[in-house]
Amino acid sequence: MPLDSLFKPVPDSLMSEYLAMIDDQHPTGTMTA
Repeated sequence: MPLDSLFKPVPDSLMSEYLAMIDDQHPTGTMTA
């Protein structure tokens, strides 16, 4: 299974929340996309 298939079904809104959560846990910005 290609990695892309894991991310394609994820809505942008959910991904934004996920990235925001990660950013909150890593204020240094180590997980910046």
